[in-house]
Amino acid sequence: MSLDTSLINKLQSVRIRIKGFKRKAVLPIDQELNYWEYLKLTLGENVFVVKTALGLDIIYLSEVERTAYIHQALYLFKPLLNIDTGITVKSLSNEHVLKDFGNIVKTLSKHPQLFLSSCKKLIQKFNHTQLRTPLSQLLYNCFDAELNALIKVGNIPYASKIETLRTQQEHISLEPKSLSNLTKRYLSNSNHNN
Repeated sequence: MSLDTSLINKLQSVRIRIKGFKRKAVLPIDQELNYWEYLKLTLGENVFVVKTALGLDIIYLSEVERTAYIHQALYLFKPLLNIDTGITVKSLSNEHVLKDFGNIVKTLSKHPQLFLSSCKKLIQKFNHTQLRTPLSQLLYNCFDAELNALIKVGNIPYASKIETLRTQQEHISLEPKSLSNLTKRYLSNSNHNN
């Protein structure tokens, strides 16, 4: 089994949303980094947390699905959160995680302000990780491929602002060929299947 296939086979995600589009944060801003650090300590370095106005996505590499653990750990960082507050939890695995991550980028592009804000947050996250882990490398390649595809077809709001943002703030110098090719293959399959 190649490194690429083993990465995809270990790819897992948990999506946590508050029911309905209430633009209410799942976690307070000051607790997001603490939650991410806690998950990295308990699950390993290959964890990536994406917070948007839509909710929280936790993407990780593991041979074991950890949805219940990740959901329960959330309550350590928001103790006043009532279990019955209308939180939905969804999990994905394998290539479906990459396809979903790409779809998130496409969906956000239909909401210009949200898309610009999310791009800025993702670029900051990628800068923070410096792509030290195979997971962050894989997700960056997916993000990069989706942005470039949207730009190519002219279907991206604030394209010039995002390009400026990437030029000024993106400090990423790593794009492994095998991961880039793997990402493109899964995104290509995703686009044909939609």
